[in-house]
Amino acid sequence: MRESGEYREPNNLEKQYDTQGRHYIEGEGEGEIPVGGKDYQYRVSFKRFGENDNRFPTNQRAIREVAPDLEMPHDHVVAEFWGWGETTAQADGDFLQIELERLRHLGYKNPKVVGINVSGRGTPEYMMAGNKEKISRISLLDETKNACDMTVALEAEGMFGKDCPISVIGHSMGYPNTAQFVAALNSGDSKRVKKLLAMMPANDKYRAVARPGFLWTVRNQVPPALEQWWNGGGSLELDEKDYHRIMLSDPTLSHRDQFERGVPDSALRFLELTLANRDSTSGVFRPDGAGNDMDITIVEGGRDHLIPRSSIDKIARTVGAKGLNNRVTRERMPDLAHFFPLRIRGVQREQIREVLGRFLSKTI
Repeated sequence: MRESGEYREPNNLEKQYDTQGRHYIEGEGEGEIPVGGKDYQYRVSFKRFGENDNRFPTNQRAIREVAPDLEMPHDHVVAEFWGWGETTAQADGDFLQIELERLRHLGYKNPKVVGINVSGRGTPEYMMAGNKEKISRISLLDETKNACDMTVALEAEGMFGKDCPISVIGHSMGYPNTAQFVAALNSGDSKRVKKLLAMMPANDKYRAVARPGFLWTVRNQVPPALEQWWNGGGSLELDEKDYHRIMLSDPTLSHRDQFERGVPDSALRFLELTLANRDSTSGVFRPDGAGNDMDITIVEGGRDHLIPRSSIDKIARTVGAKGLNNRVTRERMPDLAHFFPLRIRGVQREQIREVLGRFLSKTI
């Protein structure tokens, strides 16, 4: 029996990504994709931020937008930040379809989903020869500051609509970037971001050395990461076998197209977010911080070998600390590992559908 989501052909947005070169196709791509029997518009834009910033391999950034009508006012905007080695292209498959279908089911007429690729991931320039050394040296502070700077610039040009409620989703190492997104848009009297969804979130509190299970999971990545950090060269990348073992935890879900939508990433940031103790998000989540008075959902993958329950507990305590007015919900997807497949099958599809539905339906 064929399960829903398994055999769908790639849509035009998925074809906008060059899996051989591992980047969105050069220039601006526009078109339509079907969502529940209706055509939605998409746009992939290449923008430049920080022309004099040499911390990154490129100042070019890829932004992906999808909505029923990109030019008309929006009644809900959802921004997305994906994690280490990930691009928005890995969410351009069934996850995006489920997300858009949930928004329409909840009664939104013209919602928009914005995928933000920080540090240059998803652009042709990021993958150019000679850029590996710069990729290797991107720090956690570099990455989160870039997320904040991009948010400010995109807000100034109207990317997130006008007088429109905003939700933000962060996966894994994309979670610290969501905190900076909130900090940028909820400063002062402005409280544009109403809801945050942290999916299998990573944080930079000290935990990995004391967890043999985690170190065993990334056993093939820690030695080259340490070597690259010490020598200041190279970029860290999962091979296909390790990608599916770590991210999906099920060889039957292997999908080469999904693997090729990821990119090399920083060895330094990998080490900082797995071995260090820096705490990059708690300043946002305090009574006088930008992350107060929000609906926050934290998702745990039942088969996730990277993010343990103790780490989820720490994040929940941070965002729900005494003095904050946050409504914190814990969710568990029993059949999901650290990530989700490009083609999401039966029970996993239903679990994602239910969690997104509950998150997006909260009063805003």
